[in-house]
Amino acid sequence: IKIHSKQNGIPDLEGVQLAIIGVVENRNDVNYIGVDIDFDSIRKTLYTLFPGNWSTSIADLGDILPGESVEDTYYA
Repeated sequence: IKIHSKQNGIPDLEGVQLAIIGVVENRNDVNYIGVDIDFDSIRKTLYTLFPGNWSTSIADLGDILPGESVEDTYYA
């Protein structure tokens, strides 16, 4: 898994077959119960899974943070 980080920036996406992007936006969620979205715990679990014997290249590009409006986030 190629990972986007502050230190290394966006990874080289050459040959990447699957990209993971979190969208931290819940202002239009009809089921919103006041809990913030936390993709870090999902990522930690994903990264600990058995790597398997397949050759899929994955890039984790991080999260899109909420924009000033919901439409700004959707646009991003």
